[in-house]
Amino acid sequence: MKIEITIDDKIFDENGCPNETIQDQVYSAIVEVLSQRLWGAVKNKVDSEIGPRIGSRIQEIANCILPGLAEEVLDTEYKKAPAPGFPPSTTSFRKELLATIGENLIYRRTGTYAEKNVFTRTVDSVVEENMRRFKVEFANTANEQFRAEAMEYVKSLEAENKRLEKAAKSRERRAKKDTKTK
Repeated sequence: MKIEITIDDKIFDENGCPNETIQDQVYSAIVEVLSQRLWGAVKNKVDSEIGPRIGSRIQEIANCILPGLAEEVLDTEYKKAPAPGFPPSTTSFRKELLATIGENLIYRRTGTYAEKNVFTRTVDSVVEENMRRFKVEFANTANEQFRAEAMEYVKSLEAENKRLEKAAKSRERRAKKDTKTK
């Protein structure tokens, strides 16, 4: 432990008169250093012991209160600011949310991208992506099927060719036999 004492500031005041005795100054310095260390140790102990308990308790309270609070916020009615010439109407956040979602979940085919609502743009992008994937898969499947059919056709041609060659050899043998017997 290190204790520092600046004697000029502690022993004498601004007029040069003695303030405290050296013993009082050493005592004050020791008390200050020990107080700082003890305070740090107490803070650490409190943080390690009580911090998790407080955190878990706050989480429990939040888990109990927040679902009900969310329902209350959604269902609390308020007066909607009327358009000029119309009477105010009563609504809730839930009703407005459902109405807004209902209005925006309509597919509208329009001319430009900027005129399309979010739902329309999302549907268009999903359809476009699925069509791109379908084209790739279809092309791959068609190519594989064409190759398989072509290979099968080649094999059938080879088999037919072998059958014809066999038949030709058989005719040649018969012809040779017939010429020998005559």
